[in-house]
Amino acid sequence: MVNKKIRFHIFDDCVYAYEYTLAHYELLSFIDKKDISSGLFDGYTDVNSNNKDIQLFIKKLAYFDSLKFNGSLHHTHQYFLSKVNGAIATNSGKGYMTHWIYPYKGKFHPQMIRALINIMGIKEGQKLLDPMTGSGTVNVEASLMGIDSVGVDCLPIAVLITKVKTGLLKKIFQGNSLIPFRTSLQPILRIALIIL
Repeated sequence: MVNKKIRFHIFDDCVYAYEYTLAHYELLSFIDKKDISSGLFDGYTDVNSNNKDIQLFIKKLAYFDSLKFNGSLHHTHQYFLSKVNGAIATNSGKGYMTHWIYPYKGKFHPQMIRALINIMGIKEGQKLLDPMTGSGTVNVEASLMGIDSVGVDCLPIAVLITKVKTGLLKKIFQGNSLIPFRTSLQPILRIALIIL
């Protein structure tokens, strides 16, 4: 199969060097280094890849909101997640789904965790252990990616927060990964909170 150029666009709210670095390594986890034909200049990078990779990129990437292939623009699942704001809705899209339930000090950004899971090469059906789960960011992202996870923490409040956040996702999606993504998930999330 002939490789064609795919143009990736990083989220506009990614402004820190670590976000660009994680975005770069995340792409490298899916393709060969020789296939990246440009750096992340002005929020774009070009990659030589084949058509079969498109759905994988759309489903998995954390720091990219869209990709352009054969003249068509495709939004990533992360783009749609960023449109489902939580109770502390911001324009950044970093408070999506159940991540906003409790403002835990020192929590990780969900996008960072998703990118690290991709970089580590963890796939659906595998298990992930978070030995200091805190507010459950790793467990929520793993659940959204169809990855089984176990969270452990010595703080009862951390265990409770994680159970609530992951339990709510299970109630909404009955254990399935989030397919398909739509911006209409926000009303579903509000209804699920009332039920819970």
